Amino acid sequence: MWNVMIVGCGLSGIIAARELADQGNKVLIFEKRRHIGGNIFDEKNADGFLIQKYGPHCFFTNDRRIRSYIEKFVRTEDQFVTCKTVINGRKVPMPFNFESAELIYGKKQAAELKNELLEYFTGRDIVSVTELLHADNKQIADYGRYMYENEYKQYSAKQWGRSIDRISPEVFKRVPVYLSYKKDYQPHTDQFLPVGGFTKMAEAMLNHKNIKLCLGCDVVKERILNIEDGKVVIRYENTIFKGPVLFTGELDSLFQYRYGHLPYRSLEFIWKSLNQEEFQDTEIVAYPQADKITRITEYKKLPHQNVPGRTVISIEIPFEYNAEAPVGNEPYYPVKNETDNELYAQYRHLAASVDNLFLCGRLADYQYYNMDMVMINAWKTAKDIMGYREEDR
Repeated sequence: MWNVMIVGCGLSGIIAARELADQGNKVLIFEKRRHIGGNIFDEKNADGFLIQKYGPHCFFTNDRRIRSYIEKFVRTEDQFVTCKTVINGRKVPMPFNFESAELIYGKKQAAELKNELLEYFTGRDIVSVTELLHADNKQIADYGRYMYENEYKQYSAKQWGRSIDRISPEVFKRVPVYLSYKKDYQPHTDQFLPVGGFTKMAEAMLNHKNIKLCLGCDVVKERILNIEDGKVVIRYENTIFKGPVLFTGELDSLFQYRYGHLPYRSLEFIWKSLNQEEFQDTEIVAYPQADKITRITEYKKLPHQNVPGRTVISIEIPFEYNAEAPVGNEPYYPVKNETDNELYAQYRHLAASVDNLFLCGRLADYQYYNMDMVMINAWKTAKDIMGYREEDR
């Protein structure tokens, strides 16, 4: 009856399911939560605000295919997210830009720094904090050191629960430093949200006669899914399925933590509805120097919502993910350093020995992907599954 089974109804599973269904495959999706969308799930709260339950998401991409694909299912609207960071009690634009330098040093010294930066990085409009730190220009290196000590180092240690020397350098490359007054949180040309929210988008993508959902079903914990004789075997509704299986969850859980637990970070969200027009002047404000809190998102601004005299915020507090903890403790971010990557490589090698197993997504790939890369990988994985089915015939 089923041609493909997918474990996980987040963005990876949804995109792959739709691609496979459009090719005539009958797809069954298992999802351990009782809703679709994974971490992009959003819903209306009691005050009528559309909120993203698992933290802020927005499409950032330079790939025009992404928006075109989304618009096959829902309309989209531009959303150029802005962010500030609170350093020594002052809100500074983040990523750092020329306005940030003026707030830190004053306009005269910042003007000198601006000239040094533009000359040192001729023709560039974006650099990384690592490049600043290693510049052989003292004024530029000092600027990089200020960012590193007051923002990156403190925020990252809190976000990842580790000292900065135990965090992969690729983490710092995700946030640019602008050599201009540009204020957007990301430099990508296309930045947008689906009109009506991500859940509405997910529902439209899953609205296909060849797709069926099984929500509130943890196939790993319930041992519906097992690995037997080098194949994934799923026993469901009196049937035994040995065809292609796409797994989007934590890879260590699939193999019953044979080599130990891969580390992930989770998040606690504190929600507050406020009787005021706005709480902050940007969608997101980071708090590197605060105790426990990493950032606050104001959802009245993400997307922009017209509710006079009211607003809603979400305060984020990161903590270590525990696979044995009660429901609600979700894995959000893979913690990546050399040791963690080596452990993941062991699981990836084990997965390669399973004939009908396909992996895709942040958790399964143990990568910190933006949503455009999640979609690109899901497209590719769907093609790989189609190829596997052709060979199997």
